[in-house]
Amino acid sequence: MLREALASGNEPDLESWLQTLELMKMYDRWFSQQELAALPFAAQDEQRAQAWRELTEEVQTLMASGCPTDSPQAMRLATRWMERLEQDTAGRPEFLTRLNEMHAAEPQMVEQTGVTPAIIAYITEAFAESKLAIWARYLDEEEMAFTRQHYFDRLQEWPALVAKLHQACREGVAPVSASGQALARAWLELFQSYAGTRPQTLQKFRRAMEQEPHLMKGTWMTPAVLSWLQQATGSLMRQAQGPAAG
Repeated sequence: MLREALASGNEPDLESWLQTLELMKMYDRWFSQQELAALPFAAQDEQRAQAWRELTEEVQTLMASGCPTDSPQAMRLATRWMERLEQDTAGRPEFLTRLNEMHAAEPQMVEQTGVTPAIIAYITEAFAESKLAIWARYLDEEEMAFTRQHYFDRLQEWPALVAKLHQACREGVAPVSASGQALARAWLELFQSYAGTRPQTLQKFRRAMEQEPHLMKGTWMTPAVLSWLQQATGSLMRQAQGPAAG
């Protein structure tokens, strides 16, 4: 891209100049200079750009062939996409939410990247199907029907909540504090919106999370954040159960 061309002494063509300048202006509108320095997506790395072009073309090919989102090919591709997305947002969910907002608000993003709303929807659904396929091995028919019916209801709320968990962990908020417990309640409410509230069912989800590494992919959840959340939700559940009988 532009920076690489200048560094190598090659003169970029006019179209490359304009495209790159437009992208740089868009990123400047949505991110501070400090954030841009930490955001791999903003580095204008030609190797990274090529990797995303290839991923996007693979999705376009699957969509054009009518490949269903619950096919092994679609689920594998969606997993690669989400892992790359997590990597290129530096594992920071607040960058992901900002990029999503930027993509929705800036028509040029679609023109520059080729990542259309239809592609995003396809990847989102295929990645969800990869997780639903795992849960189907742990849940009974009734539980699975509930999860499948409600999994997509509040899917878009997760990145912002995970960003708040990262912030709380980073700022040293105590899991048992009022704000820590509020976050735990928000997480539990969102989780139970598709998992339900039956203790037996929730135990099956916990077992799946412990035994299936794939379920942690593309979640932006680090070991430190997960540990913080487990402490916060554990405290919340103990409070809900009340004092033990003496």
